[in-house]
Amino acid sequence: MSTVEPTWRAPAPEETFGGEVAGRPPAVGPVEAEIVAELAELAELRKTVRNLRQQTRSNRVVSRAVGMLQERYRLADDRVAFKMLARTSQNHNLPVRTLASAFVAAPRPRHPRERWFAGRGRWAAPPVSMLLPGRPPGRLNRTDLVRALLRQVMEISDAPMGNVQLVDVASGGLELTAHHGLTDEFVDFFQHVGEDTTSCALAAQQTTRVSVSDVATTSALDDDSRIHVLAAGSRSCHSTPLLDAAGRCVGVVSSHHERPASTLTDVQTADLDRVTTQAGRWLQWHDRTTVLDALEDLHALAVGR
Repeated sequence: MSTVEPTWRAPAPEETFGGEVAGRPPAVGPVEAEIVAELAELAELRKTVRNLRQQTRSNRVVSRAVGMLQERYRLADDRVAFKMLARTSQNHNLPVRTLASAFVAAPRPRHPRERWFAGRGRWAAPPVSMLLPGRPPGRLNRTDLVRALLRQVMEISDAPMGNVQLVDVASGGLELTAHHGLTDEFVDFFQHVGEDTTSCALAAQQTTRVSVSDVATTSALDDDSRIHVLAAGSRSCHSTPLLDAAGRCVGVVSSHHERPASTLTDVQTADLDRVTTQAGRWLQWHDRTTVLDALEDLHALAVGR
């Protein structure tokens, strides 16, 4: 039986591109490593600044509510007032800031020993079958509803990015509540929108959908807003108001598209109108039941009833 001696062959030269071996990560020298570390540190600092800004905005209205609560009910100190606020928000599954904003905006109780909202009407939660099919609408919290709304709007409009802003009753502006696919800088810049020139502000003021076919040239955005929207990768957008039963705006949902001249079909428009109508009616119910129930309990807790 014959055998064949293995023939030794020199290894094939590795293919290189610009001095780098294909398939291997490029070598990182000390200068490059230092740059990467500095960029990572800068990104972390920017994140910290954004978080601090959001906390400052939230703390401002919470601090105001705590001060009013302490003064109105002659509480021992602000710590007692804050504990009452936090306890009530937890019992009703509401963010502290939401409860604080409602407390600041609500009319003062007529008498400390009487119910705050005596005689108010109550009704069943409106359906949300297009948003959360199979879920009892009366057992939802606002976060679930808003997230479902954003998912549906992005799916209907075939958009990779979107955000929901709700009316802040304390300030009257729009507060960014949910978002997807947008940059941190966008979220920070549009965290609170007043009467600035933006498509969402116009939609809220005019209570009708505002569509921007080209972010780069539209007059619906001021220069600062335009820069941040373009930097997020959005070239066109559709902002739809969320209206209550009386036609008042309670929020705005916006879809953002990567290409200019993104238009909605008749079917998309009809579906958007249906889901935003359900969301607007449910948010109205939530404000008039869950939020008022929480304020009533906060009032009772503060007067010792």
